[in-house]
This record gives sequence, structure tokens and C-alpha cells, in this order.
Amino acid sequence: MAKIENYPNAYKEVYVILNNMNPDDTKAIPKLVINKIKNKMNENYEFKLDLNVNFEKQILLKETKIILAYLFLNYWATDEQRKKIEKKFMQDIINEEQKKRIYKLDNLLENTQNRKSIQKLENKVVVYNKENIIKKIINIIKRIFTKKN
Repeated sequence: MAKIENYPNAYKEVYVILNNMNPDDTKAIPKLVINKIKNKMNENYEFKLDLNVNFEKQILLKETKIILAYLFLNYWATDEQRKKIEKKFMQDIINEEQKKRIYKLDNLLENTQNRKSIQKLENKVVVYNKENIIKKIINIIKRIFTKKN
């Protein structure tokens, strides 16, 4: 899960990556967006891009990947790539919703089974205490005397 407190460090990573990219690629990103990234980044965060390692194998924050995905989707992706990405996002959302439904259904069934078990226990535990006739008479006499006093 992305954490808000990681975004300043992620902006720093994105800024370093953009500075090491081909200038023709970064031209597609508006200056305003690059300035926002620069202004929001954590200046004190140390991040070194290892140019000897393939980009896919770089160790990046999850939030950095999210920002880069946003930049790709909005400034570098072709229409065909955008459609594929949006289709994948929609499929991921549908899959997540299905998982939630299954989880809710499992909980519902479990709760139903628990309720049945509790009802069975309640039925077994119920004990009926019947007062004998002498106790009833004594209790009636006690009530009469307590009301008079």
C-alpha cells in the first residue's frame, strides 16, 4: 500500500530518474509538472540511480513506481498503450471486487453457521427452575409484609 509519508522521497527518486533520461523523453512532460516534483521532493533523501543495472531491476519505492506509471500513462504512452493499461486497471478493479464479494459471502456463511451453533447451545442450556409450592407461599407472605412496612 502506498504511504503518503513516502512521497517526498519518491519525488526525489523520480527527479533523479528524469534527470538521467534522454532529454527528448522528458520534453513531453510539462515544466510545471517537473517543477512540482522538484518542489515536493525531499532534498535530504539520498538516492543514486545505478546506470549499470537494468531499470526494471532498480530498487525503487512503490510510490516512485506509481508516479512513473502516472507520467508514462499521461505523457509517453500511445493511445494503444493507454487502452491496454486502462483495460488492465479495470480488470484489476473487477478482480478486487470479486474477491471482496467472496470474502463477504464466506463471512456470511460462517456467521450463519455460528448463529446456528449458538442457537443449538442456547436450546440445550435452557433450564427451567420451577418453584415448589412452599417457596411460593413463603415468597407471597414476604411480599405482603414488605409492602406493609
